[in-house]
Amino acid sequence: MSTSVSDNEAHRLNELQQYRILDTPPENTFDELVNLAAQICDAPIALISFIDTERQWIKARVGIDNITFPREQSFCTHTIGTIHNLIVPDTIQDEHFATLPLVVKEPYIRFYAGVPLITPQGAMIGTLSVMDYKPRELPPTTIVALRTLGHQVMAQLELRRHTLNTPLTTQHVQKIDNDIRFRQMAEHIKEVFWMTDPAKQQMMYISPAYEQVWGRTCESLYSEPTSFLDAIHPEDRERVIQAFPKQIQGTYEEEYRVVQPDGSIRWVEDRAVPIYNDEGQVYRVVGIAIDITSRKHNEEALQSRESILQAVGFTGELLLGDKPLEQSIPLVLEQLGGATHVSRIYIFENHYITDNLVMSQRYEWVMPGIKPEIDNPELQELSYEDAGFTRWSEALRARKIVVGNVRNFSPAERAILEPQDILSIVIVPIFVGAEWWGLIGFDECIRERAWHDSELEVLKMAANLIGTAIQQRNAETERSALQQQVIDAQQAAIRELSTPLIPLTDRVILMPLIGAIDHVRAQFIMETLLIGVAEHQAELVILDITGVQLVDTYIANTIIRAAQAVKLLGAQVMMTGIQPQIAQTLVQLGIELNNILTRGTLQDGIAFALEHINLRTTSV
Repeated sequence: MSTSVSDNEAHRLNELQQYRILDTPPENTFDELVNLAAQICDAPIALISFIDTERQWIKARVGIDNITFPREQSFCTHTIGTIHNLIVPDTIQDEHFATLPLVVKEPYIRFYAGVPLITPQGAMIGTLSVMDYKPRELPPTTIVALRTLGHQVMAQLELRRHTLNTPLTTQHVQKIDNDIRFRQMAEHIKEVFWMTDPAKQQMMYISPAYEQVWGRTCESLYSEPTSFLDAIHPEDRERVIQAFPKQIQGTYEEEYRVVQPDGSIRWVEDRAVPIYNDEGQVYRVVGIAIDITSRKHNEEALQSRESILQAVGFTGELLLGDKPLEQSIPLVLEQLGGATHVSRIYIFENHYITDNLVMSQRYEWVMPGIKPEIDNPELQELSYEDAGFTRWSEALRARKIVVGNVRNFSPAERAILEPQDILSIVIVPIFVGAEWWGLIGFDECIRERAWHDSELEVLKMAANLIGTAIQQRNAETERSALQQQVIDAQQAAIRELSTPLIPLTDRVILMPLIGAIDHVRAQFIMETLLIGVAEHQAELVILDITGVQLVDTYIANTIIRAAQAVKLLGAQVMMTGIQPQIAQTLVQLGIELNNILTRGTLQDGIAFALEHINLRTTSV
């Protein structure tokens, strides 16, 4: 657009001068409108500016320090060239603005939206605009609201011009209060726009969005003004009331919860600014209440995720440590319960009865005041198919989470869950390796709960750690069993070497003993003799102790008992190779070998055995 003064430009500049607005001090009315524009558009920068002959002069601003710019460097120069809105989603991508100083230098504007300020005579004298540091779009309803705010700027300018020439009357104030353009703006935004008369403590206006956020009709608020406060959560109400004086100070900004008639909770961010008359007195307070429930839920979910993540870290340390799972899992569930703030957590293990897949509860944690279900017999050997949990088994087997409010579940599922007072539930599969081992469940029995995806991802991590711990325990059990088998085999080999049993004939076996005999080896001797006699059906056992240097009372008595036991099996024990010192020890200890044959050497014993067996064979 050319900046030369044409006839139209001369008319426009003349109209601008009629308002006597240039180079005037800041005024609360315009400051409040520009703040409201920034809030509605969620923009860091907002301006009310006017285009003079060579400059853009800013009357009210948010987020920028300068109050004047060369006209040729101005976004607004382009805006006043059209009767429509000017929306620039990305200034870098627009050839008209890509090289402007405000784009390529501080503050690096990337988004611009402006509406022209048009006088009743059709002259475009300035703009109401918002800007951002990042590319973006404005929803259609927000554009309508911005345009309506532009109408309000012009209404204030008209009021200002009229005030400069005539006294302000009550009729003029009423005209502003009832301005149709104000209502058009308020009724096209999703935020709750409100206006009160602080002197009368009366609600002058509430926008239709109130019905969506508060869950009550606007008419009910006009007829019962206290219902606005009555709907605020009891824990927040007194704090909000205490903050009311800040409304006329321009510092009112409160977050609180609204309880809808059905019990639903909505989070609200409420801000207000005063409107002054020409005497400098506050005659109205206008505010905007924004529904921030989604933001709050995201913040709470993030905090919950961090808390659960810390608990999962503890879970990993505990489960993968030295404690047995029977001791560590209850501690893990307690930690997860404190982090998730649920009512009940439990672990079920899958197993089969014939070909029917069932689950049985193994562990449980409950918060104080919640009924335990660990001893509920209906939760042991519960068939997925028979109980109506086929949907669960299919999802969990596919490594998916089952989550939701119980009232939305199938009748069969509700029949199991509702008697446990469960309102919301999360079921996460536990896998041990590639095998679906079972599940960990999280019950909410106090109120329904919407779980955030980030929270569910951390719960998956907890389930994976539990599965890893179970896999590690199973592997350790297998290793221990294998190790025990190896130990048993080694001990058997040692026993065989330390107490060898040699068959001499079909009826005669020999056990040569060498070295020291302790109590353990003495017991092995007895066991081996008895087993050998039974296996070989022996009639004679030669126990050669030529290589034994020392025998005490316990060992001698063990040998005597072994001989007696062998005799009960129909065989006889012969001891050979008794050394003089051992014979002396046996006499001193009073050990009698009445039931045991003795020979001086092993050769004598073998000869006797062969002769004895041959005689028996001949006689037969």
